[in-house]
Amino acid sequence: MATFYRFGGFTLYSAGTAGVIVVPRPVREKKLQTWQVTRLPAAFIGLVEAPDEQTALKVAIEQFNIPPADQWRLLIRRQRVCH
Repeated sequence: MATFYRFGGFTLYSAGTAGVIVVPRPVREKKLQTWQVTRLPAAFIGLVEAPDEQTALKVAIEQFNIPPADQWRLLIRRQRVCH
């Protein structure tokens, strides 16, 4: 009877006396999240979709054409989705 064990990023398959087969787990893609972009002091700019905060900042700068002088004033917050 074959059994398997999860260890770190790998799955170990044991097939009885046949030995152990090590199979790496597939890498999941990061899900896109919605991020709220605000320019301080308190000016809502818009929403962007990105997997993480740093990527959201880069997308916002490009999408909303934020000049370099104003980039330090951006605030990026994850938009909460209520169901």
